[in-house]
Formats: sequence, structure tokens, C-alpha cells
Amino acid sequence: MWVPWEEEDPVVWHYPGRKSVGYFGAVRLRDGKGLFRREPEMFDGATFWEFLRQLESASRVEGRTVMVITDNAKYHHAKLHADWRQAQQGRFVLDFLPPYSPELRHRPRIT
Repeated sequence: MWVPWEEEDPVVWHYPGRKSVGYFGAVRLRDGKGLFRREPEMFDGATFWEFLRQLESASRVEGRTVMVITDNAKYHHAKLHADWRQAQQGRFVLDFLPPYSPELRHRPRIT
């Protein structure tokens, strides 16, 4: 969010409907192309597995390994797709961020 420097504490009003929109997404670093999937319901192991299969299919290139860096949400580790992930291990790998990253902590605001 950009706020003019003369504003000290801006007030941001949110839409009162309490509706949210959820997406799974991945960006290929080589060229910036993205793959996105809208998830109208809940994020869980089944919906994540559908996205992983779609991502694996779209990124399949002979002789290349695809590495997906993800956080530690429970559905990323779901037993539902553990066998599939293991079968893809040589060419499609999930790499999990550490559960606690002190270097990513909030830094104090510089004035």
C-alpha cells in the first residue's frame, strides 16, 4: 500500500461483506510465467493435490527438475498425496521453508 508521506496514520476501510477469494499460484523464475488456480472452497490436501498435478503437467520438460518452494501449511504435507509426491521425486520436488525463520521477522520501522 502506498500512502503519501504527509499522512501519519491512514485509515483503510475494508469491504464489509467478509467474502474472500483464494488462489493457488506458482511463478516460473526463468521467465515470470505463472499458473494460478482459483479455489472457491476451502484449501485442503485434495485441492492442493489437484493444483500440484496441474502444475506438474504444465511444467513437465524432459531432463529438468521442478522445485516448488512452499510453506508448512498442513495440507502441503497431507498423507493423501504423499505417495504421489514420492513417485515424482526425481523430477518434481516440494521444498519446504523452515517452520521458523528469524531472518524473516518484522523489522522496526525506520523514520
